[in-house]
Amino acid sequence: MRKILTIIMLTLLLTVSCGKPEAQKILEKDLNALQSGEITNITGISPNSKEFSNTNSEMSAAFANAYKKLTYKVTKTKVEGDTATMNVDLKIPELASYFPEYFQKAMELRFSTLNGKEEDIEAKIKNLAKEFFEEKLNSKDLKYFEKNVEVVFKKEGNEWKFDEGNSKNKDFLDGLTLGFASILEKINKDNKNDGK
Repeated sequence: MRKILTIIMLTLLLTVSCGKPEAQKILEKDLNALQSGEITNITGISPNSKEFSNTNSEMSAAFANAYKKLTYKVTKTKVEGDTATMNVDLKIPELASYFPEYFQKAMELRFSTLNGKEEDIEAKIKNLAKEFFEEKLNSKDLKYFEKNVEVVFKKEGNEWKFDEGNSKNKDFLDGLTLGFASILEKINKDNKNDGK
């Protein structure tokens, strides 16, 4: 009986001490920081966390509110050497799906104030952006990016970092940018095609 209890205790101790892989802990810490608005605490998924969110921008508040609606669950983590691959169920508002509507309203505003001061026009457009996206975030039919995505980290020295160059991270980045990464990719592709 004593042997059985000892084996059970050792098994529990090993299970608890092993815990989650370090890369998963970093990912979860960063996603929790996004949810809570603590952008400067993000270290793994964005090495330039100050660039990740421009706190002077009128849009920052809308984006911060979008990140508050982020939900995730790490369903699987596989570590092989210096690479960690995590499967994550990710749900986050897809604000980019509203961009064409916003762009149309911004152009209408721009043309209706052609003779105004540039500073006043810029202020009105920034205010429009903030109000427009806040309204969408509060809408009952808010569109979401909802998908199981792969997230790949690589070990650099002793630290796990998001592998920005890994194509498997494309869907995760698209979700994390509220869908805007796809728009930028399309614009870049169109610009390259126009240059040919």
